[in-house]
This record gives sequence, structure tokens and C-alpha cells, in this order.
Amino acid sequence: MTRLLLVALISFVASTSAGGADTLPPEKLAAIKKATVFVLVDNGTDGGTGSGFLVRADGTTGYIATNHHVVSLSQGPLRRGIPRDTVVAVVFDSGLPTERLIKGEVVAEDPEHDLAMIRIRNVKDLPKPLDVTDPPKLIETMTVLVCGFPFGETLSTNRKKMPNITIGKATISSVRNNETGNVSVVQLDGALNPGNSGGPILTTDGKLAGVAVASILGANIGLAIPHQQLQTMMNGTVGQPAIRATPVDANTVELKIDAPLVDPFGQVKALTAQYRSGDGKANATKLETAAMTIRNGWGTAKVRLPRGGATTFSVQFQVTRATGTGLSESPFSVTVPSFPKTATAKDAKNLSSVTAATETVSAGPLGKKAVTLKALQDTPERFLGSRTSIEALLGHETQPNAGTSKLEVYSDPTTRVRKLDFMAVPSLASQVSQLTEQRRVRLTGTLSVPESARKNYVFDVEEIGLLNEDGTVEEVLRPDANAIVPVQETTAIVKQSEPTPTKPEASGEKAAAKTGKVPTMLIIAAIVVGMMMVGMMIVGVKLMKYLPGKPEQQPRPRTRKHSRAVEESFAAFDHASSERGDDHE
Repeated sequence: MTRLLLVALISFVASTSAGGADTLPPEKLAAIKKATVFVLVDNGTDGGTGSGFLVRADGTTGYIATNHHVVSLSQGPLRRGIPRDTVVAVVFDSGLPTERLIKGEVVAEDPEHDLAMIRIRNVKDLPKPLDVTDPPKLIETMTVLVCGFPFGETLSTNRKKMPNITIGKATISSVRNNETGNVSVVQLDGALNPGNSGGPILTTDGKLAGVAVASILGANIGLAIPHQQLQTMMNGTVGQPAIRATPVDANTVELKIDAPLVDPFGQVKALTAQYRSGDGKANATKLETAAMTIRNGWGTAKVRLPRGGATTFSVQFQVTRATGTGLSESPFSVTVPSFPKTATAKDAKNLSSVTAATETVSAGPLGKKAVTLKALQDTPERFLGSRTSIEALLGHETQPNAGTSKLEVYSDPTTRVRKLDFMAVPSLASQVSQLTEQRRVRLTGTLSVPESARKNYVFDVEEIGLLNEDGTVEEVLRPDANAIVPVQETTAIVKQSEPTPTKPEASGEKAAAKTGKVPTMLIIAAIVVGMMMVGMMIVGVKLMKYLPGKPEQQPRPRTRKHSRAVEESFAAFDHASSERGDDHE
């Protein structure tokens, strides 16, 4: 599945066909159109659109299924973690007079299978969800309907409305299985276009066949996530785990297993890790189990293995739900390295591409009592002027800024903190730049009111504690008192130490000659001459277009993240919500 997505991942895809809804009864067609939504995403820097569909309604709370890459605005390899400042909204009855824009939140994400779930709350008159409990048997040559919003806002014919839904036809050309025999990809004959990712693919009798996800460029082949995978997500499962190996002593290595829950409806009640190790099937150890602790959406367990040569470690998860117990889709394997005899806990290594979520402790050995990063972002005025410690993830890249350097701080492996600016003196920033990977740290410093030119509060970092896996401080980074002062700082000090003249000069010209300043009259004359030259250049440029043989230059079209309809709809939503006091978060 992952290889296919990397070959041709299209952020938002849809069918090229335009007809085909005549095979459905009018009432069923109307229900499908009511349940299919236009999805809008904006993270403050980038924006995009896609499709989704209602799969569950609990009173005024609804759940929308879509692609993970739609809500994460991802174009490349998929990663877990939706940035905190990302705004997600869905549109019911898109393009119609009854159109409704509703803000939502991502409550489950499965980047490995490119699925996500959006929750909307306090919404009256939710339509009937699509039935995902009665899946069809998929066979080659079967005709299917692709529902969604190809090319997003581009096909909107009303500048004040969102685009109308498009329902097109395609044909199943292959049902592809993975190594475990489960359906992993539904291949469609018919290219899918940008705009329909996350939309439902239905049989001609209205049953869910899959979720549109990608296309192989130039091959007229579309790809869909099978309905079985969506059902697995809704029932509750786990994603790809994070595994970290730590040498304990000369004979033992400890593996910490963190498995992210993919559980939008809270179905998972317990988790158990089933694992074995060895250099191959012939020499593998017997299957062992370890109970996992569930906390903050992650299941965690620690197991110990004999320390020696490189070992293959394979783990699969037993998931206990209210409806019964079952195994996760397939085992996950990593290679445990052969640590040198002198290796200690500080030589621990991450064995998978996933990084576990950072947990913030209430207190620690460095600085004062640690506060949560969320509290610091939400109510910064509470911490102004006081020395504060927080735990977060720190990147190794720094950005020079007016004699100091801005640090990259993350609340989780993929979500960068954007509501606060973390600043450090150059000697401390240079130590940060020597880190080779993202590190869990405790930052201690003082919060100050932002300058007029900066909207964010500023956290002046005084020291950085590098943390071990158990939360203890491994090393403390502090500013170097013997560091060379940058040139601009040295210049400022010299200027402050210049003596003030005790006897004013009788003539402005003589004073200028002694202090090196230019007389006022010369400055005024230079400004006047400069303005005259600029005026002559402007007149000359305007006259050039009248020269014979010079074609008139056409203005370049302007680009924007969203159309005026989208921006006006968001503005109207915010205004209406503030008047009513609604809470769609």
C-alpha cells in the first residue's frame, strides 16, 4: 500500500466521468449527496480541499471519514500528527442554497492506510450517514460511482458558494491483496482527478466499495482504500509502533514499545503485545506476551531481551474491544542492534520511523516546577516574568534573529509550536545545532511580552536539559560565558562607551566635520536629487510601451489559497458563531 502511494500520491483526487447516477433511485441518490461533504483545510501557511462522507451521527455530533493526507496537507511520505493550528471544516449541501460550513477536529488518524476521522459537534439536522456495515463483494469489471468534488473550488459556478458535488463512473479492474491475504487496494479503470480524495466510492446499489485516495499519473488507473480498512479503523485498532532500544547492563537490552491507538469511538479496552525474537524463523524464541498500559491515546509496554548480536524483533498486537478480541493487521519487525560492551542508557536508539508522543511531567530536577506546554501557549500572561520549565521536543536547526537565535520546538514529533518564539543566545544555539536528531528536552527560561514587531510571546531560553527515556536529565546545555561576542554586539558596546562632547561647536558644519556627520543641507539636497531621478525613471518606463514593435504586457494572474467564496464562508461562520455563542470545536 505504502509503495503504491509513494509512486503516485495525489493530494485530492476525483473521477473524470460526469454521469451515471441514473442507475440509482432518486431518493438514494439524494441521500448519498446529502452525506458527502466538501472538506476545507488551512494551517495558516498552506490550504487545500478534498472530499469526505458522514459515517456516523450521534444526536448533534457527526463523524466524517476522509484521507489522512487531506487533513494533514501532505504531499509526500505520510507522517502522524496534525499541526495544532490546522483548521478543518466540512460543507454540507455544497453549492446549494442550504449550504452549511461546519468546523471540525481530527479525532483519529491512520497515516499508514491514509485514513482519518473528523468530528463535528453541535450540528442540528445531520443527514443520514452512509451505511458502512453492509459491504459488497468486489469483483473485476464491476461498475462503481465516484462521489466528490473534482478540482475543488475551480468548478464552482457561483462565486458566493462552494462547488456542487460530482458523481462519476469507474470500473473495478483489480482487487489487490497483501501478504496476509487481506484486500489492500482496489484498482479502478478510469483516472481520478485532483479534488476527490477522501470521497466515497459506491456500487450502483449504493453500498460502500472504498475511499478514493490516489492515481497513477498517465496510466488512467485510480486507487481506492477498501471498505474493510475503514471498518477496521471504526472498530478500533493500533498503528505502526515506536520501538526504542536501551542497554540496561552487560547482558540485557530493554525495548520500549509505544503503539498509537486508531480509535475514533473509544472501542479499544485493552492491548497486549505478542512478540518473539531471534535471527530467523528457525532460531526464533517462543511467542511471548506483555500487557500494555493505555494512556493519552498510546499503548505502552517494556520487554527485555538478552544482549548480544543483532536480533530480529517482531511484535503483533492483540486488541480487546467491547465486541471481542482480535489481532492487529500484521506483525511489525525491527532489527535490534549489537550494542558495544561500553554502551549505556545514553546510547539508546529508536528502531522505527515513528516517535512516541512526549509526556510532560509535573516536576523535575532541572529548574522550577515544570508546566505543560499547552498551558504556556493558552495562558502566557500567567507566566510573564517568572522562571519557568517546560518539556517538549527540540529540533537541531536554529535561525539567527537580531543577535539571538530562534529554536525549533515541537509539542509532538510533527507539530511545531507556532504561538511562542523560543529564543537563545548564539553560544547556546550553537550547542543545539550540534544535536543529530530531535530530542526530548526540558527548557528553562523566562517569558516576556512580545515586541511591537512580533505577535508571539517570547520565551528566552536560559538552559536546556537533554532528557533520557525515563525523564531524567542526561546533560544540561548552558550559554558559554567565554564565547566570542558577535561583531554587531561588540559594535553596540563601543558606541555606548563613546564620550559625550562637553563643549558644543559654534558652527553646524564644524561639528559635522569633527563627528563625521553630514550637514543637514547636503542631506536635503541629496534627497531632492534622488526624487527627481526616480520620477524621470518612472516617466521613462511609462513611455517605453508606446515604442513601435513593443507589445503591451498582460498582467499576471493572482493566486490565492482559497477562493473568495471559501474566505467569505469562513468569515460568515466565525461572525455567526460569535453572535450565537456556538462551540463547534
